[in-house]
Amino acid sequence: MHERVHGADLYGGIIQIAPGRTVPLHWHRRGELQFVLSGVGFLLHPDGRETAVRARSAVFSPAGRTGAHGFRATGRAPLAILFLYGSPRGKRPWLARLKHQPWTS
Repeated sequence: MHERVHGADLYGGIIQIAPGRTVPLHWHRRGELQFVLSGVGFLLHPDGRETAVRARSAVFSPAGRTGAHGFRATGRAPLAILFLYGSPRGKRPWLARLKHQPWTS
């Protein structure tokens, strides 16, 4: 699901977050679907809130700053997440990191 697949209109993949590691808050110009495949952790929100996630959790992060999100793996195994974006020609979507990461203040 990327630009090398003829006719692709999605971009996606699987990320694995090692235990104790964090994917910093970031946002995209397109909405993103995320499905937790394995592991446990937290979805990070731009206002500093955290929502527990585990295998079979589904998350939708809307486009724009209000949809900023990140993840923190808390279990003994990696937090594996399948992510998907609608993306013309399967191009990797643009992203921006938030400068302020509330949980580190």
